[in-house]
Amino acid sequence: MTPSWLLLLCYLLSYQESEGALIQYTEISEVVHIKFNGPLHETVVETKQQCVERAYQHIITTGAMTKMDNGSVLCQLMRYLAVVSSQPDKERNKNVVFFMVDLRNQDTCSATTTKVADIMSDFSKCDKDIKRKLLCEDLKDLKAGCTDNTNSVCNRKHCADGGFYTFAKASKKCLSSERIERGTPGNFILNKCAESYNGSSISINSEEENDEIGARAVMIGLHIPDGVRWSKDSFEWLDGFTSSYRNWAEGYPKEGKGNFVYLHGSDTAEGYAGKWINFDSANSFELLELNQEVVVFCSRPRLEKLMHVN
Repeated sequence: MTPSWLLLLCYLLSYQESEGALIQYTEISEVVHIKFNGPLHETVVETKQQCVERAYQHIITTGAMTKMDNGSVLCQLMRYLAVVSSQPDKERNKNVVFFMVDLRNQDTCSATTTKVADIMSDFSKCDKDIKRKLLCEDLKDLKAGCTDNTNSVCNRKHCADGGFYTFAKASKKCLSSERIERGTPGNFILNKCAESYNGSSISINSEEENDEIGARAVMIGLHIPDGVRWSKDSFEWLDGFTSSYRNWAEGYPKEGKGNFVYLHGSDTAEGYAGKWINFDSANSFELLELNQEVVVFCSRPRLEKLMHVN
């Protein structure tokens, strides 16, 4: 007998910024063999709804829920789903539910169980808001690696495990984070990415990219190179990108504040969330006054080698 907590076939989340708009996560019907790359976002919650809400908040495409003996739910969110392979002939573990964001053109739960192939057949709701755009990009990227659409056998390039923090859906790059001691020279910080991760300090080329990583407070790869005279137009991306996208806080950049740039996370002082300021990493009092630690985000492309189902 199927446990009562598993009877709901899909989970609907209200999206507060647009009245009547819904974001839906749907339970996957068949047994699914998966591989995920990078750390698993794992926590214990009280309800299934709390688990899918966390998935949406963290812009996670796929997750699993396991009913615990005390009635709580083990919520496991996969930052980067590298392999999917449906296995319809295998018996399901009745205590585990796999779910995936569902961007099809519907606002009601299906009367029948849902296959991965069904979810990936329609991306009608991709343009409702930035989070949904990012979730959609992730599903499309996964679908592009499908060799068997009927059974949803899909695999895609992956990030090396060492130091891997997450996968940026907007830029399609692997990200690592590195905490830096106060007073460390800025050029040393920027070079740290190349030395430790064979990458570069992150560049941000669009509003979607900025919003995706905006919850974290990090030093980014925008700087004024040594020997270049200070001006607001002298900032360049370390990795050579020529994007003109900027998201400065009001009044920034300020002359005399420094040649390096910090993105303030969503939990910082009012008016700074998601915004950029220029600063001197060797004298980062302003960051510390806003309860920030100096962290740099390093980025690198995915590996060319695909992950495969065993």
